[in-house]
Amino acid sequence: MTNTKTEYIIGIDGGGSGCRAAIADRDGNILGHSKAGPANASSDLDGTVRNIKEALTEAADDAGLPDPALASARGHAGVAGVLNMELAQTIADAMPMPTTVTEDTVTSLKGALGNRDGILLSIGTGTVIGISRDGSQTFIGGWGLTLSDQASGAWIGRELLIQTLLCHDGLSPPSDLSRRTMDHFGEDPNSIVAHAAEAMPADFAKLAPNVVSAATNGDPLGLNLMQTGAIYLTRAIDVLGLGRDETLCLTGGFGPSYTPWLTPNHRAQISPPDGTALDGALDLAELAASADDNAE
Repeated sequence: MTNTKTEYIIGIDGGGSGCRAAIADRDGNILGHSKAGPANASSDLDGTVRNIKEALTEAADDAGLPDPALASARGHAGVAGVLNMELAQTIADAMPMPTTVTEDTVTSLKGALGNRDGILLSIGTGTVIGISRDGSQTFIGGWGLTLSDQASGAWIGRELLIQTLLCHDGLSPPSDLSRRTMDHFGEDPNSIVAHAAEAMPADFAKLAPNVVSAATNGDPLGLNLMQTGAIYLTRAIDVLGLGRDETLCLTGGFGPSYTPWLTPNHRAQISPPDGTALDGALDLAELAASADDNAE
């Protein structure tokens, strides 16, 4: 660290569908922001680093800052798939400014709840489930689509393809949703298999809105998938132990869609989030910058 106090803070939110970056001054005023491609460290580390750096460059351009100015910034990056310190360090080493790198679960929980106690269900391409209580955080699940991420957009989309093939084989009754899905793939089950073999989580998640819409309209397959996802989320809430005076936040592209399928007691405790994962990253960057300044 130099003896120059931090001038800017940078927040980075990296997920399976894309990453975002924001640059702010020390008063919290946003100077520039940007979006770039997917950032999941466990599924594509090189692509994650490349897309984050692209987002940083574009955010700096939006702020009217030359690249050297980023050296006087302090960053925090919440990135999907950061499952160990080695992945976090690789991303941090590639950044043009001192940066703390954590899983996006940390920034999502901080952004949504701020200083409140409660549980976050952030359901986007992946699944983030965590509780903040008495200043500490605990997370469950979210181990990636191969082994986890139940109820996520990617999980919904993948399960839709699985169930559509079961309907095609006569092992499950077809529905309007399964028929529309087969039609989307040219009535060719081999096209579904070929698509799934190469699909990234974000590709599966693109199918999830069809399921949400179908479930809302009473399609039995859509209902089954949403109810199955909700059962998992309900179990997670119960395992974490939502207190009577604590908050339940549903965020992400699909989180709010699960509201009708949660229990009445859980629905009664839902409240809007304070902010986003990007807001959480900015808050944590500011905390780190303040610590740096005080240490000098």
